[in-house]
Amino acid sequence: MAAGILMLGFLLIAGTFPVGIKLTALATERTIGLVAAKEATAKISLYGVNLQRVSAELTPFDAWSVDPNSLIELRPSGMNDTDFYTLTSAYMDQQGIYPSSPYAEEQRYYWTGLYRGMQFPSPHDLQVIIFVGRRTGGAVRYPRYTDPMHRGIWTASEWPVPVPIQVQRTAADVQQDDADGWDGGFHNEMRIVGTFNFDDGTDAAIMNTVAQYVKEGASIVDGSTGQVMRVLEVENLTPTAAVPEWVIRLVPLSNYTTTLSDDGLFEWGNTTGVGNSLPEPRTIWVMPPAIMDTDSFDPEGDGDDVPPVVAGRDPCVSVYQTVLSF
Repeated sequence: MAAGILMLGFLLIAGTFPVGIKLTALATERTIGLVAAKEATAKISLYGVNLQRVSAELTPFDAWSVDPNSLIELRPSGMNDTDFYTLTSAYMDQQGIYPSSPYAEEQRYYWTGLYRGMQFPSPHDLQVIIFVGRRTGGAVRYPRYTDPMHRGIWTASEWPVPVPIQVQRTAADVQQDDADGWDGGFHNEMRIVGTFNFDDGTDAAIMNTVAQYVKEGASIVDGSTGQVMRVLEVENLTPTAAVPEWVIRLVPLSNYTTTLSDDGLFEWGNTTGVGNSLPEPRTIWVMPPAIMDTDSFDPEGDGDDVPPVVAGRDPCVSVYQTVLSF
């Protein structure tokens, strides 16, 4: 009897170790994410933003968006603009690595900045979103989308970075609004329709691929408002249909209201169109898992229109946002 009770006690104690290890690792990564985000905002402030390229939609902070005067010392005499962009692009890619010290034993984390213009309180105020991601191995590669405001190409990145995907309100959601006699508002789900290159919601293979970019518990960001939301689940409502309907459901905060800043929901606004017509797709940003087969994706190394298939865990450590003035 006593031996049985003692054994039960040992089992209970042993069972707490995996939980403790997981919680410790989570707390450590959140601390690293916060410090990396602080460094990111400091570097963005240091390098500045080219205000001529500021948009109302989220834009990646890269070589094109940096204040051209801040990196002018990198440009050798006689170098043309194209070569200078290639040089500064490689330079800026290295700035996201954390720890940033060249003497760090292991560099596993990487930050990516997104920014958008804010007309209020000042046109020089920018909303800045920082994604902090974790690399799981030196040979692992992640999806990267170039020229995200247009129809660009997909490439393989050494580090996890956020990418844009296209979403839309569900047909049932629009029909319910029409039945209720109002338009838009706050909702907790969205339908995946593809990417910039495939945004009509009819390519089943593209939608099945992109659906794997969004993991349960992942953080996603609205490209139009910069609002950070958390994913409750991703579900295929029509698994036997020729064209799937993948739906992302969000986690509303327990004290959600009808204000954009603290409800955790997605605001579609007055975009339902006429009758039961669906609105135009909108962009959300998400950090996808690693590419499943790096050997078969883009073997020529010149990019691909089709997004790569991914697998594995969510590499995103955290997402932070702030406002910077320039």
